[in-house]
Amino acid sequence: MKSIVVIAVLTIISSMLAQELSIAKGKLSFDACVWGRYYYLSTTDSAGNKMDENSFARVYGFLGLTGTITDYAKIRFYYDMGEISGAPAYDLYLCLTRNSYELRFGQLKPPTGIENLTPTPKLDFIEYSIISKHRTSTGITRDIGIQLATKQRFFECALAVTNGNGRNQLKDNNKWKDLLGRLVFIPEPELGLTFGGNLYWGKVGPDGALVNAQRFGAELAFVRNPVMLKSEFLYAKDGSINSNGFYVSAGYRYRNLQPVVRFERYTSGQSQMAITVGINWFIRGDNLKPMLNYSYLDDKISRSQCHKIIAQLQFSF
Repeated sequence: MKSIVVIAVLTIISSMLAQELSIAKGKLSFDACVWGRYYYLSTTDSAGNKMDENSFARVYGFLGLTGTITDYAKIRFYYDMGEISGAPAYDLYLCLTRNSYELRFGQLKPPTGIENLTPTPKLDFIEYSIISKHRTSTGITRDIGIQLATKQRFFECALAVTNGNGRNQLKDNNKWKDLLGRLVFIPEPELGLTFGGNLYWGKVGPDGALVNAQRFGAELAFVRNPVMLKSEFLYAKDGSINSNGFYVSAGYRYRNLQPVVRFERYTSGQSQMAITVGINWFIRGDNLKPMLNYSYLDDKISRSQCHKIIAQLQFSF
């Protein structure tokens, strides 16, 4: 209860101050996003045993602060104010820009696929796809390192070197640094079509017991109102274990409503297959957006089948 009150107070204070701070010489700006979520989960295991669960999930409340030091330098802080594990920091980096080039140093999002790089308030579904959780050896998270990126008229690319052991770690747990790269082509900016790929090369574990971790991803997207089509493919290798997966998603915007659907499959020895359908209601765009998702998961890895209904209310600015 205390965390909910803290988030609410911080959000109100930030929204009251954000306009003045943004206007004050353009040096400081706030952004925030709060999610309230409820879910119902029904799981049946291989023996036919059924377990039902329904709960209000913990409140997610992100508060961001961007400070402009000079015309070419910025700092970025992005915290999960609802984090209960005592490690709330997400983005925490210095950004240097010159023309169309950008250098980030600190804790940042690695340059992986479409979904992982989409700002959370702008996601099409409440939960991430299965393959997004396997994009790097540490899953969907930030990492500590350095990244050089550029966005041109017909393409964008990024190269990064990171520790490879996730966010909020005091230091790397081995001498190896993970390498990441992403290249996306934009044939015609007004068309809304993009396609490209990404690579990840890392090593997991302590020195003397390192295990190779490699990823290759491909992506294709067509986003032009009212149509949304996105697809990503991932091949992963962790030591001697090979895995692969993909998802295909689609949506259609009709006034303030957007029905969406996603089909996905991930195979690592056994397979996981999921279908998600949902609807997004853009009352005030992404700033006030109720979302409702239903998903069915056939998990051969855990030998279970799951039905899940999630309702989410999003406030952001």
